[in-house]
Amino acid sequence: MTINRKLNVFEGLVQKYRDYIAVYEDIYNIEHPDNETLDKLHHEIKLVLINKYKIDTNQILSSIDNACKVHGRFLSFYWNLFRLIYDEYPNSLNLNGFSLTFKALLKKVYEIDIELPKSYKDKTVDEILAVHENNSVLELIMNNKLRQFQRLLNETQFDTKALYHHETERWNLLEWCSYYGNSQFFKFLRLNNDLQITEKCLELSFLGGNPEIMLECLKYFKPTRYCMENAIASHNFNFIKFLKNNFDLEVDLDLVKKYDNLHAFLIAIDSNEDIDNCFIYSPSFFIPSLTNFLLEKGANINASNGNGYTCLHTCAKYNSIETAKLLLNRNCDPNKAVRGFTTLHLCAEYGSENNEMIKLLIDNGADPNKKDNDGESPLHICAANDKQDKAKFFIENGAEIDLTNNDGYTPLHIATIRKSNKTAKILIENGADINKYTTYEKKAPLHLASMCGAKEIAQCLISHGAVVNDKDDDSFTPLHLSERNNNLEVSLLLLQNGADVNAKNYFNNTPLHYAATVNLIENAKILLDFGADLKAKNSDGMRPIDIAKSRNNTKTAQYLIERYNSNNSESFEEQFTVSLDISSMKDKTDPALSLLKDDADIHSIEDQDVNYRKQNGSKIQKQILAEQNRNDIL
Repeated sequence: MTINRKLNVFEGLVQKYRDYIAVYEDIYNIEHPDNETLDKLHHEIKLVLINKYKIDTNQILSSIDNACKVHGRFLSFYWNLFRLIYDEYPNSLNLNGFSLTFKALLKKVYEIDIELPKSYKDKTVDEILAVHENNSVLELIMNNKLRQFQRLLNETQFDTKALYHHETERWNLLEWCSYYGNSQFFKFLRLNNDLQITEKCLELSFLGGNPEIMLECLKYFKPTRYCMENAIASHNFNFIKFLKNNFDLEVDLDLVKKYDNLHAFLIAIDSNEDIDNCFIYSPSFFIPSLTNFLLEKGANINASNGNGYTCLHTCAKYNSIETAKLLLNRNCDPNKAVRGFTTLHLCAEYGSENNEMIKLLIDNGADPNKKDNDGESPLHICAANDKQDKAKFFIENGAEIDLTNNDGYTPLHIATIRKSNKTAKILIENGADINKYTTYEKKAPLHLASMCGAKEIAQCLISHGAVVNDKDDDSFTPLHLSERNNNLEVSLLLLQNGADVNAKNYFNNTPLHYAATVNLIENAKILLDFGADLKAKNSDGMRPIDIAKSRNNTKTAQYLIERYNSNNSESFEEQFTVSLDISSMKDKTDPALSLLKDDADIHSIEDQDVNYRKQNGSKIQKQILAEQNRNDIL
């Protein structure tokens, strides 16, 4: 089904939604980043986007972050705009898709619990907002300081043809000039440093917006789809028309939504694009009348795109409540699934934190216990992403709290593995089975908390009656697993709550055997303080000291010997058959090692059994167990 151009759809719809288009164009095209512009844009966002079109504020905040990715030089301006909206409309942010820069600022300014890479941990807010270090090459290009650049070039003779890195981008200097729209630098580098124009220069020129650079690049390269993406991102209607009319580049609806470009979306409608596909994307713009217009023009209300998404799925993902009401009033099916993923799954993963969409869908027949292809319910999704308010709401509206996925994992198992502390607490307080085993490994939540170092969850489980000395399918206790994965704080918590310090697993290893492998004296010290047996042998006849020795863990081996000698009349060497001379441990060729099994043999038995049934986990289980495999020691 197509829309005929003769209907003059484009012109009419552009006029109807002119205010909407104008505000987003202002967000994505900052010319004067001053306080007057900031106040004006803040007012427009409130008046038009929030009050008139009822756009979810989380979506608006995401758009501000997205615009900053397009025009990174205006980071301070965008951050100030973000704060004005966020402070006035505080809500729980869904940080899916947010840039590392904004996540770092949120953590440092609002103390939101976000894990940051080291590159951001040590930076102050001012250092982040500076974008580039003062007087660095990229800072000089960004702020058009050509004289300083020339002086720096003469003084240091730095490599002008090298790639310069910032966050995720690595471009050469000419490409950075294209991105910042700096034609003076562009000409200088071309004339004085013999830099060649690249295809990336052309693509980035559609973000920089400098026609002089763009025209020069077009002499050497033909526009690519990335040029169209950047034209859409820049909200430059003339660029989009130029690329579409002269190079037949398509207007991609995914990109149109990504950059909030309603103007470009209307081009797609007016260009005889598939009306059903336009209909499916339409709720992401939060304009029910536009969705209704497409219905009146013949769109199929239950149509799905190539990924299986329907219009109602889009409503759920973007929290487009008014459009969802329109569709549900026309009997749209809320339980239609995409690879098992329903509208409620999308609400759990992407939607707003106010739960209004979840309530609307459940009230209209959506099943809160419907499973996706991995057997996971919306509550599993909440658990994986620590969406505690949503989890509580789902529980209050009929979600089965101990429903298992295809691998026998309940939401509490998932919350524990992902260290979703708040959601785990909600699940426990609402009656989740705290001792329920996973299907394959027979691990209870406390086993998983001990593996992952989830101390807060372990503490909550213990306080609600979890079995501290419970054994999994291979007779591992939680203490075995915390020691195996070097989670010292969890080990201490378990010991303080009655964990058996000398418990043996299927391989007759005690927790001290595992402590001996990590070469951290503190692990061994705590276990010995709680009565660990230095003489305990595993199935290979190896004692903890044998393990430490075979691993060349000199400090731990020496400490174990000293602890034994301080509490026994006979020295360690006299008591045991294997002679262990401390001084010789410094020599990795010590012939005494030949009396012990080599390192590969120590864990070969367990590798066959304990790496076990990790092959067939759900998408979440596979991800976490892969992380655990990297930490497995013995």
